Amino acid sequence: MRNLAELLLEKTRENPAAEHFRYRRRGGIASLSRAETARRAALWAGVLARRGVRPGDRVGIVSEKSVAQAIAFFAAFSRGSIAVPVAEELPEAEMRFIFDDAGPALILASQGFLEKVKSAAGRIPVVTLEELPLEGDAALEPGPAERGDVACLIYTSGSTGRPKGVMLTHGNFLANAASSLELIGAGGGDVVLSILSYWHSFALTVELFTLLMAGGAVAVPKDKRDFVGRMGDYRPSIVLLVPRIAGMLRQGIADQAAASPPWKRWLFARALGNAARVCRADPGLRGPLWARALRRIYLGTVLKPLRARLGGAFRFFVSGGAPLDAECQAYFTHLGIPIYQGYGLTESSPVVSAGNAFVHRLGSSGRMASWVLPRGGGDYTFENDAGRRGKNLEGELLLRGDCVMAGYWRREEETAAALRDGWLYTGDVGRVDGDGFLYLAGRRTNLTCLLGGEKFHPEPIEERLKSAALIADCVVFGEGCKNAYALVVPALEHAGGMPRDEVVRRIRGEIARLLADAPAHWRPKDFALVPPLTIEEGLLTSTMKIRRARVLARHEEIVRELCARNGDRAPAGERVALL
Repeated sequence: MRNLAELLLEKTRENPAAEHFRYRRRGGIASLSRAETARRAALWAGVLARRGVRPGDRVGIVSEKSVAQAIAFFAAFSRGSIAVPVAEELPEAEMRFIFDDAGPALILASQGFLEKVKSAAGRIPVVTLEELPLEGDAALEPGPAERGDVACLIYTSGSTGRPKGVMLTHGNFLANAASSLELIGAGGGDVVLSILSYWHSFALTVELFTLLMAGGAVAVPKDKRDFVGRMGDYRPSIVLLVPRIAGMLRQGIADQAAASPPWKRWLFARALGNAARVCRADPGLRGPLWARALRRIYLGTVLKPLRARLGGAFRFFVSGGAPLDAECQAYFTHLGIPIYQGYGLTESSPVVSAGNAFVHRLGSSGRMASWVLPRGGGDYTFENDAGRRGKNLEGELLLRGDCVMAGYWRREEETAAALRDGWLYTGDVGRVDGDGFLYLAGRRTNLTCLLGGEKFHPEPIEERLKSAALIADCVVFGEGCKNAYALVVPALEHAGGMPRDEVVRRIRGEIARLLADAPAHWRPKDFALVPPLTIEEGLLTSTMKIRRARVLARHEEIVRELCARNGDRAPAGERVALL
């Protein structure tokens, strides 16, 4: 198979009437077949041709998640052009930077973002997805692209600097889809659902390519509220999410349980207590026979309504995009709606590892995908601070194989830094245990060293703290300080009309409780409240990751005051300019 348009053609020939997309229309759920997807993609590829888009040209795509957004990719692939998906929520200045850098010949945008896109596009022509034709006969062509040709430029989140366009080839995506199919265990009867848009490489690869390769279908929710509140309408079997969404779902379940009658709360607590007794970190149950039998009873009674609300076909969640706190993962396992953690990065197309129903271990990111194993033609290793390499070390994860990017668009120095001696330097620090499960500590560049020499990665601390109902977000820091500190965004929906002093008191108690068993140097000595972090202000990336340096720079005075009142110095490091 040469390219991704050919993938759609092949699967359409196998079963033209098979459901490809499931979406909401006029309050109900509608379907689109593979044949209809291919026909619309062919019509839109014709529009690109008439607009002068040639093979190798870039085509920008700016839209909320939708079936139209998905079809636009296949239209670009059929034309042999390069799709450049851009997050619709980006500030206009950052969107303009991406357009200037990628140089698209044409931009496809949904009507709701037309004004911002036109302003950022300058002289680049913009066509709305809504004006593209839906009627007419057309046959999808596989186009001229070969496996080694670039299929997409996906701009990285830019958490430490300006976004870079990751060049991913048709071969990268095809190899990752085949590997992910095996790793996740998706099949022809599966329906995958997520709120993640297709500028997110996790959703792009798993939904548009892996599920198509498996012969399954993709459910596209109308919006975040539709996804969270009416997930069951789509009858998904696999749901993709990121830790932030997992936290939202968990809090919603906890709130509903708290609002239940006392007898229901008692039964719910008993069911979770039993689950904590018998559930293991890996597949299977432990404990006496009576406790395991009770688990099955609870799953069929007390916990059954939770699963029923997911539509009746649900199998599991897959979390990616950021580390998922092990305690959160255990909570969903206890509910009988498991989350399996995955790991990947845009530069690897993206899936590197994941757990599944048969092979998983809570707290880990699962086992390595076949493409990074010798049997798949790839390899992995770790490099420690001393420069030693080995699979039995803890250090920066290095990868090589068919899914490694072609490089960064027009960024030779950055490409040379990331791709060295045939290895992709991921920037993520971790290890693999004796059973082959991957554990990640955090980003190498985020490793924080206190004045006394103690070191920590802030990400696992932050994820644990965000499990508190009153903490919507937080940033843990302390480079060069005597102690760790935190900036905390309070969850306004739970703080309600609570006095500020009471909010502070409760958050202090939650921090102490959640980090009671953590190393002493992990525990923030003090914290300060800050307003919500937003994408529009440049404090979060489009994938909702914290732009740590920008947050600390934005709240520099608060940071200095926080440290000073604890007899400490301000954190080391240069102030960064805000975009």
